[in-house]
Amino acid sequence: MIKKFKIVHLSDRDTSGGSSYYSYRTHKNILKYTNYLSKMFVLHKFSREKNIESLKFKKNNYLLNKLEFFLLNENNKYSFYNKGRYVINDLNQVDKLLQFKPDLIIVYNNSNFINPELIYKIYNLYKIKFMFYLMDIEPLTGGCHYNFDCNGYQIKCNNCPAVKNLITKLPKNNLKHKKKFISKSEITFISPNNKTFKNVYKSSIFNKKFHKNLLIHLGLDLSFYKPQKRKSKKLVFAFRSSLNPRKGQLYIIKSLQYIFENHPEHINKIELNIVGDSSITNFLDEKGFNYTFRPSITNEKSLVNFYCSSDFFINSSTQDLGPFMVNESLACGVPVISFNEGVATDLVKNDYNGFLINSFSSKKLAKKIIDILQMKKDKVKKLKINSRKTAKVFLDFRDQIKKILV
Repeated sequence: MIKKFKIVHLSDRDTSGGSSYYSYRTHKNILKYTNYLSKMFVLHKFSREKNIESLKFKKNNYLLNKLEFFLLNENNKYSFYNKGRYVINDLNQVDKLLQFKPDLIIVYNNSNFINPELIYKIYNLYKIKFMFYLMDIEPLTGGCHYNFDCNGYQIKCNNCPAVKNLITKLPKNNLKHKKKFISKSEITFISPNNKTFKNVYKSSIFNKKFHKNLLIHLGLDLSFYKPQKRKSKKLVFAFRSSLNPRKGQLYIIKSLQYIFENHPEHINKIELNIVGDSSITNFLDEKGFNYTFRPSITNEKSLVNFYCSSDFFINSSTQDLGPFMVNESLACGVPVISFNEGVATDLVKNDYNGFLINSFSSKKLAKKIIDILQMKKDKVKKLKINSRKTAKVFLDFRDQIKKILV
């Protein structure tokens, strides 16, 4: 009897949060499209999926984490969450995982999750290969999820701009601990965009002897994420509303303010489709913009409907490995307007499947929206067709599984 290849997915959560949900999708699609055996182990389980199990752990001190926020710079701009207090440290905590006898363990988001020393023990004792599916660059740094203009992770994480006062040495110590164990473990890094792919090689953690690096854009089940027919007299622009500064919501607000002040004749031609934080709705009500708002989307069918009820998706992120919403939009045949950042740099081509804005400028974003409002219907239709073509070339999950598990 031929032994089936076994895969374990390690994620903080299963169906709550963007990166966690992607790990859940990967697990489910492997079961759907391959003959591999797949199990998922998480800290916090939300689904009823029988192939997902929770690991036992002791939570970090909530009050301490709150107090440490005041030791972070610029309202935690760099998303410095890994304080080196890992909650999975011992082999007995992963006993259920080891009993499954996996051939491969894929780690998705590891901030304070599994200790690098334990990764090395598992690799060394059981010869299990690891993959780090990079949802952010925290696995490469001393604790930051996003580096912006800081290249400290390429050396020693000295003089980290993310922290101050009592924890200034923490990034350096975290990175040193990671390097000690990760650099000796057989790991493949999966990079979701070309910029991250290059940054992996620059990282002081990357060891050519033990590590590989793959460029694989986050994939989708294209039989599910696909265009739907719709009719609308107005052009509908979708976006995610978020108070996280790196998501760039302020650029969207200022671009709409520019249209309100300089081109009020276009206000009634715009329909906005919004998911996320509700703080933006006060501004929209005041200025008279038409919009549909929902605080969250709880299932993938509703998510596909969200995209397919839109004509364009606006990505205003100023620092991102994705966002995955760019991939989802293109799969649903929705062209993307984006700053030249994250995965949009790889996937979006001007006048083909959307538009890239080369500087973080609300005025340029506003002018691009106005240009689109004046665009002929045939051109919009062509952009939508090309968006779907892009997804078929770069984002088919089945093709990506072959690359990951080659």
